[in-house]
Order: sequence, then C-alpha cells, then structure tokens
Amino acid sequence: MDLSLAFTRSLTMLTDIQLERMIEQFLKEETLEEPFPCSKCKSPQKSRKKFNIWRLPNLLVFHIKRFQHSRFRREKLRHRVVFPRILDMAPFVSESTDPSVRNPLYELYAIVNHSGYLEGGHYTAEAKNPSDGKWYSFNDSMAVSYTHLTLPTIYS
Repeated sequence: MDLSLAFTRSLTMLTDIQLERMIEQFLKEETLEEPFPCSKCKSPQKSRKKFNIWRLPNLLVFHIKRFQHSRFRREKLRHRVVFPRILDMAPFVSESTDPSVRNPLYELYAIVNHSGYLEGGHYTAEAKNPSDGKWYSFNDSMAVSYTHLTLPTIYS
C-alpha cells in the first residue's frame, strides 16, 4: 500500500511533524471545495471524503508530498518529518476482522531523500540490509555502511 501524505495548513505551522500526525490528517474527513454532482438528481452538492484503512499490506510505503503549487507560487516544503523506527498502524485501522491487522507493526528499512529545490535537485537513499542488519547510505554510484547506527529519525 502506498499512502501519499501532504502537509495540511495545520501541519505547516509546526517545525517538526510526526509521521503519525500526517497519517491522522490523511484519514480525517474533509469537505470538498468543489461541489460534486448528485448521482440521482445531477445537481451540484457539497461533498465530503474520508479514507479508511481496513487491511494492512506486507509492505507499507509513505510518499511525503514536499512540493506545493498554488496559482502564484511553487515551492518545496522543508519541514522536518519525524518518524519512528517501529510504526504501529493499529490506531489508524478501522474496525476490521481481516487477518492482516493482527500484526500492525512496521519496521523502517529504507528512506529516499531529495535535496535541492523545485527546479532541480538530487536524490539519495538510506536502507537497511536484511542480511547483516546494517544501514547503508546510497549516493549515485557510492554505497557507504554506517559503522554504528547514526541514522537520524528526523528527515528534512
């Protein structure tokens, strides 16, 4: 499952943003700005949308939307996102009897970073090797092992 998480207005006031808070905002019911046509009468109606999680996947990917576009500006949001090494998804799952929700814990094992600006930048990554349990940093053709666990839990 891939979840694309965005910085909401209430979150942009914060310097450090917890990943769990971004998930809460993603799952929160919201009123849509544009009226949606009624399926019966076809007239525009105020509408709401809400996402629920009923099942959990083996692999969970979060995409943090860092680029903001408005009519007059385009910018990269540089807030720091704080995330745990072990993420418990239990608080975010709707009532479900699906077997996948029995183990709602996810271990962090990879991060992709973008440095630079909207017009251009560079991607790097950190990943945990499942064979030796060590973290590695990847930058173009270079892969460097961390000698000890120095991987921060805050990324900007």
